[in-house]
Parts: sequence; C-alpha cells; structure tokens
Amino acid sequence: MSHGLAPGFRFLDLGAGGGLPGLVIAGRAPSSTGVLLDGRTERARLLEGHVEQLGWGSRLAVAAVRAELAARDRRHRGAFDLVVARGFGPPPVTAECAAPLLRLGGLLVVSEPPEATGARWAAEPLSALGLEAVGPVAAVETAAGQAHYQVLRQVRPCPDRWPRRVGIPAKRPLYQVDATPPG
Repeated sequence: MSHGLAPGFRFLDLGAGGGLPGLVIAGRAPSSTGVLLDGRTERARLLEGHVEQLGWGSRLAVAAVRAELAARDRRHRGAFDLVVARGFGPPPVTAECAAPLLRLGGLLVVSEPPEATGARWAAEPLSALGLEAVGPVAAVETAAGQAHYQVLRQVRPCPDRWPRRVGIPAKRPLYQVDATPPG
C-alpha cells in the first residue's frame, strides 16, 4: 500500500509503549522526524534510552505526557503527517486523541485485531473530528503472520473542542464499539 507520505514526513507514535511501531518507522524512514508519546514516565525513560542508543536524538523526541494534553499543546496540535497507534485504546478514544494531532490530509494508522471490521470506526462520530476512513480494515503479510490496521485521513481540521479533558475520552467515548466478533 502506498502511504502517500513525502520524504521528511513528521510522525507521532500515540501511546508508544516499548517503541513499536515508532522506532521501526524512524528506522525505515531516516529523513522523517517524530515524537514517541507515552503518558507513563517509566516507559518514556526507557524510550529515551533507546533513542539515545540508536543515535536518533536529533530527529526523534520522547514526550511523557497524556495524549489529551499533547493534543492541546501548540507544538503538537495539527503538526503531524502521520499518527500511529498500536494498543492505545478503543477506536473512539484513539480517534479523539489522534485527530487533533494530525495536519489536514494527515493519516492515522491504527493496529487492529484480526477479527476487526471497519464497523469499529463509526463514520458520523469520526466526521465530527474531521476524520474519514480511507478504506476497510487492511491486512498485510508480515514475517509473524498477518497484521491488520485501519487507515483514516484528516479531511477537515479537528475542531478546538477536541479532545476533551484528560480521562474523559475513555470514560465517555464518542460512540460505543460493538464487541461482538463478526460471523
């Protein structure tokens, strides 16, 4: 799949955890710059060590801050061509926290469980955030098997009211995801 990102794109790994996929993106796209965002201080310290060890400190930053707060920070709001998320949270939480970080035309790429369908990404609430699904959940062959992901594009600027205060996106999601597996 063509990602449509120009060389030197700027990305953010939302809930970076151990650094996947952010460190992989940084390694595969050496002209990119990025932010590994994780609200857990201990994880951020670990990521800082990885970035230092790899010698990527000039192009990769680590931010130990909650996504809701980062999305309100002028340095991050509307600043990224690509936001990636692997295990950050359910679709409505991920979308609400990611949309304000994307520039117009930017992409949100979210790892999905194998049984996921596009139904987990409700068009109307996503539209309120300025997001639109690029297509159905896609599957890609990897050395470890199939990886599934959803791609969304920021088609309109995210309104200033998003995201809501820290913890509210998870406590009161924009919509409910049907947990029933298909079939």
